[in-house]
Amino acid sequence: MNNKKLGVIWVGILSMIIIPLLSIAYIRYDENHFSCESQLILIGKDDHYNSIMHYTFADGFGSFESLGSFHRSHNPPVSRTNNFPFKYWKEQGDTIMVADDSSDPPEDMKQLFTFLPDFFYTKDRGLRVHILRENDSGYLFTDNNSPLFYCTRIPARSLNPN
Repeated sequence: MNNKKLGVIWVGILSMIIIPLLSIAYIRYDENHFSCESQLILIGKDDHYNSIMHYTFADGFGSFESLGSFHRSHNPPVSRTNNFPFKYWKEQGDTIMVADDSSDPPEDMKQLFTFLPDFFYTKDRGLRVHILRENDSGYLFTDNNSPLFYCTRIPARSLNPN
């Protein structure tokens, strides 16, 4: 009888140690393995660009994919894509992302792209953001405590860094 009680006590103690450790491991894994999407609208004088952006983060490797439509007054919309891999790391609570590829914006859109950081179209250029997990469904990307955009969590995508 005493052995049974002692066994139950040990199982309880081990559970109280193991469960929090597993929770911490899951949270750390989840911070570096997620995908999300956000909408971007750039508005110029006679044109605008509407895009859905996908970000994927996986152990220091990421990918950015966007699909959008460029509208110039009195012209039909034109589909545009921008896809590139990036590397990222954490530094003082911020996430630093550096593009691994460049994708020059089309000539007709260059004026709109002046609103975007170089990260989105120039290789080896970076973007420093703070990514806050807002809730189970998304992340808030901020810079200097100012919100940049909300990114809705989507099923994680597999990344092949090669």
